[in-house]
Amino acid sequence: AERRTDKGPWRGESPGMPFSARSATAAFATTGTVNGGRAPQGALQFSCDFEGGNLGTSKMLSENEYDLHLRADTNNPKYRLWFYFCIRNAKPHQKVLFHIVNFSFKSKSLYADGMSPTVRSASRPRWERLHPKNVFYYKSQKKELKNQHVLSFVHVFTKPDEPVYF
Repeated sequence: AERRTDKGPWRGESPGMPFSARSATAAFATTGTVNGGRAPQGALQFSCDFEGGNLGTSKMLSENEYDLHLRADTNNPKYRLWFYFCIRNAKPHQKVLFHIVNFSFKSKSLYADGMSPTVRSASRPRWERLHPKNVFYYKSQKKELKNQHVLSFVHVFTKPDEPVYF
């Protein structure tokens, strides 16, 4: 099921500020729920409810694969060249393949030249790059995403339910 992840106003807490559990738990959207409305562990929950967050929707393809759609830049709706979002509810050592499926077309992208996304969490408080061998940037083959590019990357979550920022 596809869910919007941009619920609620910005609450004055930013991932750029010192890490806190309160800022990490605000307005998470889930891809599936069970008893009591809580998603089963391993069904990732996404949030962009903080300054700069720009994830539009997430679609669970399997427990270990997700399609992500970015919201367009505010002042120029045809551009989607960056991303910033948070994920929680992972299982320990869960390996997940993410596809950001609607990057804007750009003839020269640093991702095509080997740049890789960054990640941080409470257990790794500094931004760290994902290994470039786990990052793939290519033109979308889907008709509805004509002139769009896809950034796919693999991440292994280390701690259960720890919020992780990309």
